[in-house]
Amino acid sequence: MARALAATPKIIFADEPTGDLDTKNGQMIMDLLLYFQRELKRTIVLVTHNLEYLPLSDIQLHILDGKITTAHRGQTKITTNENVTETPITELVNKKDKT
Repeated sequence: MARALAATPKIIFADEPTGDLDTKNGQMIMDLLLYFQRELKRTIVLVTHNLEYLPLSDIQLHILDGKITTAHRGQTKITTNENVTETPITELVNKKDKT
């Protein structure tokens, strides 16, 4: 993790960053990622099965069998029943209206 963050990337991809850690160290990693996001204005792409991290996200993409099934901004669903895998990701995350 330190090696990846040393270059101060604009986008940080974190695939299950707390998966093999105990609670204390997992929280330290999440605090570090939040610091990078809030203070250093970095984009964090977090892949997790840990539902307790959902409130920390701005946008949530739910994936099933390798396909995006829904997208949410907070509690607002920002996709319809259309096949969202055919919708450009920038359109999904920038969509303002509730559908």
